[in-house]
Amino acid sequence: MPFLVAMRVCGTEEQKAKWLTPTLRGEITVCQIQSEPLSGSDLAWQATTAIKDGDEYVVNGEKGHIASQLTPDYLFTLVTTDPDGPKHENLSMIILRAKGSGITINSKKTMIGRSQRSFVINDVSLPIEDVVGGEGNGWEVAQTLLNVVRGGQGVTLEQRKQIEISELEHWIKPEPFLI
Repeated sequence: MPFLVAMRVCGTEEQKAKWLTPTLRGEITVCQIQSEPLSGSDLAWQATTAIKDGDEYVVNGEKGHIASQLTPDYLFTLVTTDPDGPKHENLSMIILRAKGSGITINSKKTMIGRSQRSFVINDVSLPIEDVVGGEGNGWEVAQTLLNVVRGGQGVTLEQRKQIEISELEHWIKPEPFLI
């Protein structure tokens, strides 16, 4: 699952604790979705924005299409956080709930009878801690994700070693000595 690799590489320890375990247990579903109706094949052009407003972001735009049988709980998606910033440096990767207030889900049937969904996002608040990789680093997170989608590892061998060391330190706690 590309989301899991991107989270392991780019997420904070707090984000990993919040998102990895529930996803792996199947308690929540997270779907990566980068496409937009008007962006064509230019991944660096994202009309969906997440503009900082105090201690949160306000997200507006449209993402689509996914062909999953079920609507996911969350979307792992690329957005523009600095509309006036340089291309690639103005992007951030966010985790956004896929259902609820401010989200409209549009569904249409394909020629082969499957359904595709798109998500219209209107003034949805997003906590700062749900920006993965930090503001302005979305291009790097997206490239990690796409490397996995295209059959790669998503990380170099050295990065993988560092991630494994970090995860061991975070998740493996010594058992208290019992007498």
